Amino acid sequence: MTMDRERWLDLVSEMFTLVMEQAALGEVTRAVTDLLGDGREVVHGPWQPDECRAVLEPWHQAGWLDLVADAEPPSGLADAPWRDRAARDGAYLVLDAADARALLAAPARWVAGTADGEVMLCVSDSGSAREYAEWLRLAGDAERVGET
Repeated sequence: MTMDRERWLDLVSEMFTLVMEQAALGEVTRAVTDLLGDGREVVHGPWQPDECRAVLEPWHQAGWLDLVADAEPPSGLADAPWRDRAARDGAYLVLDAADARALLAAPARWVAGTADGEVMLCVSDSGSAREYAEWLRLAGDAERVGET
């Protein structure tokens, strides 16, 4: 996948922010508007699911990103096969690595209001120790940015 440098950097920045904010997978492709005051705003996205996946997968493979779900989900969201294999960590379930890889590889499953779509991005302890420049580098900036 090739895109212009400005769009790629914006995508990586937004995915990083979503990880830090523990956003649900059902939200990652949506456009986000930053209100700057004086009627000014900046719109980020919307993103193609494969664009998001291309950024999130290397972070997960490096162990900087986990996928978590509420241990006590709202009614109707408990029927997910990965729940039985997830590890309990306080109020959350941390998805097994194989289940997390499978979910990240299948953006069609990231539907808001479903068990898969309500799974959240979560920075790991290892990821917390990394500077943003490392996240950017790991996302593959040089490999995906087109000549502009």
